[in-house]
Amino acid sequence: MGPPGTGKTFIGLKIVETLLANTTEQILLICLTNHALDQFLCGVTRFTESIVRMGGQSKHPLLDAYNVKQLHEEEQIDRRLRICYYNTKQQYLKLVEQFDELQQQQQHEGLDGLTEPMAQCLDKLLESSRRLNELNQLGTLKLIQNFRVVAMTTTFAARNRTLLELLRTPIVVIEEAAEVLEAHIVSSLTQYTEQCILIGDHKQLRPTTSTYVLSRHYRMDLSLFERMINNRFSAATMTMQHRMRPEIANLLRPTIYPVLEDAEPVKVYPAIVGMKKNLFFLRHTCPEEGEQQSTQKCSANDQDDTGANDDKSRRNAFECKILLDVCEYLLAQGPYTAQDIVILTAYNGQMLQFVSEKKNRSSLQGVRVAVIDNYQGEESKIVLLSLVRSGSSMGGANGDSIGFLAHDNRICVALSRAREGLFIVGNMDLLARCSKTWADIERLLCEQEAIGDSLPLQCATHGQVVEVKRPENFALLSFDSRSCICGVQQ
Repeated sequence: MGPPGTGKTFIGLKIVETLLANTTEQILLICLTNHALDQFLCGVTRFTESIVRMGGQSKHPLLDAYNVKQLHEEEQIDRRLRICYYNTKQQYLKLVEQFDELQQQQQHEGLDGLTEPMAQCLDKLLESSRRLNELNQLGTLKLIQNFRVVAMTTTFAARNRTLLELLRTPIVVIEEAAEVLEAHIVSSLTQYTEQCILIGDHKQLRPTTSTYVLSRHYRMDLSLFERMINNRFSAATMTMQHRMRPEIANLLRPTIYPVLEDAEPVKVYPAIVGMKKNLFFLRHTCPEEGEQQSTQKCSANDQDDTGANDDKSRRNAFECKILLDVCEYLLAQGPYTAQDIVILTAYNGQMLQFVSEKKNRSSLQGVRVAVIDNYQGEESKIVLLSLVRSGSSMGGANGDSIGFLAHDNRICVALSRAREGLFIVGNMDLLARCSKTWADIERLLCEQEAIGDSLPLQCATHGQVVEVKRPENFALLSFDSRSCICGVQQ
């Protein structure tokens, strides 16, 4: 385990490489999301070609050749197995027809409930379905049993428990294990598992449950990874981070990570062109928009805890406009491309607003917009962060709510994605009032003189500083090649 940027994925790949070089055993690789699985597998392809990727949701073209669907097309399954599968499938279809006929007969006779013939037919139907699934799993087993690395998502593993039992894989590697439900990890382990390697950070995002009640009252958002750490199981911890420049990393220590060291390369990152500061928090009080769901004040346990995935979740027009202006300004400086900048936000509603507004700005095509919860494990040279929460324009008791922004796990992910530049827009007065962690971060920002009511831009040619407070201020600046933002002609 280790804080952001310490190289957990890098070490995970080294572990897989070592296991491949020193054992002949099959390795089961499991990740929470298809995106994370694709990323990890792309690294594994450098060590071996003996890979099979289960499931059909891979988006990376490099992995097309390793997909199990490709094997189904190219490999011939045992003839006896195919005949058995065909016969069972025909039996299953006949039972479906028989059950439909019994159902129609029941309706015609005006009967209610499940009749005896229907119950018997249903039992046969379920048994036939189970047998069909077993034969399908056996067919898949024949295709994949000789590959060194079998990769799948946690969802695929949970749905195909029979296949895992048949594989008898002794080594299981689970990436981002702190974000995986305990039930999903347990269901991925079989009686044949000899070694289970969990990679993750319990101080970042926790597992997501289908309803808030399961997390709040039953602690189902507590992963097996975090439970083991809490019970002092043996764990290897990395403390040297290789991602963030020191000013950004300072926000996480000692606030979230008591021990976090900087590698030498991050200390010599170049300054962000066009900015006086490489880290800055633009403070404002412009109200948010969106349906208010919580009735608690200054609470970290608001009912909108899943608001990142709520289409009716919060938006903040001011933050959207000014960050898009900042993004255009940075791209106009020259050294940066759309791939160097990512816009992060805490809510899905705000992300949709960014995407909508971005369509009207041709210079921003290619700039990625993402929700914090979907960006764990990734990084960018420059991050523009919209925190959204600023109190409702309607006022009332909900005005002092910051929802899940009070959770240290999400704060950690939000502040640790940037390598060279991090620019945040939010209502710090509200955040600090509702969260001790944000109050500590405000103090750290003040110590670095990296917080204010206006964003200090700096002319890259003459060094003159121009303060911008609102989106309208950007309209007065010139970004063309003939003049600088300070007004001096080239």
